[in-house]
Amino acid sequence: MSLQDTFDRALASLNEAALDDVHWPEAAGLMDDACGTTGNSLVVGHGFGDDVEIHFARICRRGERREDFERSYFAQTHWRDERLPRLRLLPDSRVVHVSELFS
Repeated sequence: MSLQDTFDRALASLNEAALDDVHWPEAAGLMDDACGTTGNSLVVGHGFGDDVEIHFARICRRGERREDFERSYFAQTHWRDERLPRLRLLPDSRVVHVSELFS
């Protein structure tokens, strides 16, 4: 399968996932294939610090949702994650490597 085919499949899958989040793991797996990664996460929310409200969160590895990772992250790490303030300062649609967000 060509890179363009992989991209097209990932894009179509993202459109399906936007309408029904049950499709998110498949879309996440296709994004992994297209980008050469082994996992990704999507978190949508608002607020800062203790006032954060999370509306949607998915952590997937190789196209499978990892609810254990989600629970662990939000219980133990989210409140002290030094990447988040830096993420909030980035312009929309900018792709960055995670290592760029650490001090």
